[in-house]
Amino acid sequence: MTVQDLDAPGGTFTHWLIRNIDAHTRRLPAGAHPPGAVEGRDSFGRTGYSGPCPPHGDRPHRYVLTVYATDRRPPLSPGTPPGASPDASSGASLDNLLRALAGHTRATCTLTGRYGR
Repeated sequence: MTVQDLDAPGGTFTHWLIRNIDAHTRRLPAGAHPPGAVEGRDSFGRTGYSGPCPPHGDRPHRYVLTVYATDRRPPLSPGTPPGASPDASSGASLDNLLRALAGHTRATCTLTGRYGR
């Protein structure tokens, strides 16, 4: 699952990458970490969820949550330290996750929300 801000000043900004959520999970309570799930690096270079924070005065930003149903767990390690050069075998960046899911995604679902301050 990914959460991205499509309207960030520097281009699309990733707020959350999380994978290996059990297929039977029906809800994610606020602040909960699903058992067995692995979080990747967001655009801040941190592991975990970073909430929406559009600049003051900007129009509301579009935040897109995408869920991927796959036929396998992506073969990625939990993450790469900030500043390191990630590759498909060692990082949990958005690009690495999408490469690992290529050819293994069976369905996707998106939800778009708007948030402004």
